[in-house]
Amino acid sequence: MLATKYADETVIHAAQIMTPDLANFVGNVHGGHVIFQVDNLAFACASRYAGTGCTSAALDRVDFFEPVHIGELLHLTARVAYAGHTTMEIDVEVEAEEIVSGARRLTNTCHFTFVALRDGHAAPVPRLMPRTRADKARYLRASERRALGLRYREERAGTAARFDDLDEAALDELIAADALPVR
Repeated sequence: MLATKYADETVIHAAQIMTPDLANFVGNVHGGHVIFQVDNLAFACASRYAGTGCTSAALDRVDFFEPVHIGELLHLTARVAYAGHTTMEIDVEVEAEEIVSGARRLTNTCHFTFVALRDGHAAPVPRLMPRTRADKARYLRASERRALGLRYREERAGTAARFDDLDEAALDELIAADALPVR
């Protein structure tokens, strides 16, 4: 039997100064760099929690609320929000700090699913026990996202398959009925 771990003990933090080499075409920090940092921290959180290596299985959502500016200090906070048998959902919050004033603003939230691996196979993870009100609410939201995600994947597979056997004329007819122009 694997140990139980408390959700509030899974929190991990990182910070990085945003330098000019990270700028995108409009002069803000490239969103891909932010995601890179988030994915690395989520991996560390998941692996530490599972006690083994992990791999990302899904990126449920990344929300960009505000741009991150060059010269700001990026603060990332990751935590295990939900744990199944071999998977964990890791929530990451990203804040940008204006260094001189210390003012912080939420720039991103992200939800990743990781699978614990041992010898190349999915491995069981400890049971997650939320004990604070915030962790209980986070756990329930993550559990609901997980159920919605599983249902969505099943529906998406069925929807995609229903078009596979149609000929081009039938596809054109469906597109026309949807009032989309055929190119």
